Amino acid sequence: MALQTFALLANALKTDYDSVIRGQVFSETVALSKLKSNVGIQPMANNSFTIGVRSGGHSGVYTDDGAAGADLGTGQPVYAQPTVPARFSWGTHQIADSVLSGARGSAEALVNIAEDFASEVALSMRKDLNRQFYQRGGTEANNNVVATVNGASTGTTVTVDDSLSATTNVLGPSLGTDFFYEGSLIDIGTDTEHGAGTDDQITVSTVDTATTITISASTTIADNDHIKFRNGDNTGLNGFRSFADTDNTFQGIARSTNLWAQAPLDETAEALSESDMIRVLLRTNKRGKVNAILTGLLLYEKYASLLTSQKRTKDPKDSLLGGFTGLEFASGGPGVVVLLDHHCPYGDVNFVSLDSKYITIAELDMGWMDRGEGVLKPTSLRGSYWATYRFFGNYAVRGFAAHGALQAKTT
Repeated sequence: MALQTFALLANALKTDYDSVIRGQVFSETVALSKLKSNVGIQPMANNSFTIGVRSGGHSGVYTDDGAAGADLGTGQPVYAQPTVPARFSWGTHQIADSVLSGARGSAEALVNIAEDFASEVALSMRKDLNRQFYQRGGTEANNNVVATVNGASTGTTVTVDDSLSATTNVLGPSLGTDFFYEGSLIDIGTDTEHGAGTDDQITVSTVDTATTITISASTTIADNDHIKFRNGDNTGLNGFRSFADTDNTFQGIARSTNLWAQAPLDETAEALSESDMIRVLLRTNKRGKVNAILTGLLLYEKYASLLTSQKRTKDPKDSLLGGFTGLEFASGGPGVVVLLDHHCPYGDVNFVSLDSKYITIAELDMGWMDRGEGVLKPTSLRGSYWATYRFFGNYAVRGFAAHGALQAKTT
C-alpha cells in the first residue's frame, strides 16, 4: 500500500468525516435527533456526571392576612443532585491493505472508501445507540438485554423471541435477531449468571432468520435466558425502561421514597386502548411537556386501527419535531403525534418530553480515537488496519416524572 494513500484516508476520516458521522448517528432517529448535549450537566468527576434537578417547590411562597408582627416565612426551592455514569460506545471498522492499494492514484476511489468507512460506522452506532435509548440500562435487573431465548436447547442453533411477538415480557424485551451480525460477540445466561460472569461467551456465526442465529460452539441454554453483547451487563446506557418507572433507583435517586421522581407507568398486560394512552399522557404532562409518543410497528398499526374504528383519519401528520410524520393523537390539549420507531420493543408506548429541560445527552467526548498514533492503526492481522469511533457519555434525565410509558400492551 502506498503510504500516501494511507495518510490521505487517515486525514480524511479525521478532518472531513468526524462531524459527518456524528450528524448521521444523531440526525436520523426520532428521539436522538432532538436531544441536545450537556444542558444542565456539571463537569464529570469519578467517572460520573452530576445534574442539578429541582425536586421540590419554594417554601417561602405562601398567602396570609398580612397581620402586623407575623413572622415572615422565608425559604428556597429544593434541589437534588442525581448522578449519571459515563459509558463508552464503540464503532470499530476494519479495512484491508489490498483495498487501499487498489485506490492508489484515484481520488474518486479514495473518497468512496472514506464515505463507505464512515457510513458503515455511523449506521451501526446509530442503530445501537437508538436501541439502548429504549432499553433498561445502568445496573438494574434485566439491563441491556438484546434478545430473549425462546426454548431450552443444546447445540449451535439459538432461537429467540420475535421482535414482533406478544411473548415479549416487561422486564426483558426481545428485539429478535435485529441487532446481531456475523461475528457479534454475545453473552447468554440468566440475569444472575450475567452479573457473576458465569454466562456463556459465544460468537455469532450467522444470522439465519428473524428468530434464529447460529453460534460458534455448542452450548446448553435455558428458556428465557437473556442475550447481551459481550461485557454488556451493567454497562449499557440509560434507557427508557429506566426513565419511566416508579420504584427503581435511577441516577442515584430511590424513586420509591421520592414522589417527585416517580414517572407515570402502566405495565398491565392488556390490549392497547386510547383511554390508557390519554391517562398516561395527561399524568406525564403534569411534570413535563410530551411532544412525541414513540412505539414499535405492531402497536403503531394497532393505534391506526383504533382511529379507523372511530372513523377518524389515519393520514400521516407532521410532528412538531420536524422531519417526521406520524398519526395524530387528540388528547384535549395541544396535538401530539404518535411516531413509529422500529427499534422500540413490542409492548411499549413511550411518552417523551424531548425538551432539554427534561432530557439531555451527558457527553464528554465523541469522535475518532486517536492517542497520537493516528486514526488508522494496524491490526494484529497482517495487511489489515482499523479505526475506532467512540461516544463517551450517557443519556441523562433531568425531569424524572416528565416521561411516561405503557408497557406489556398487545394488539
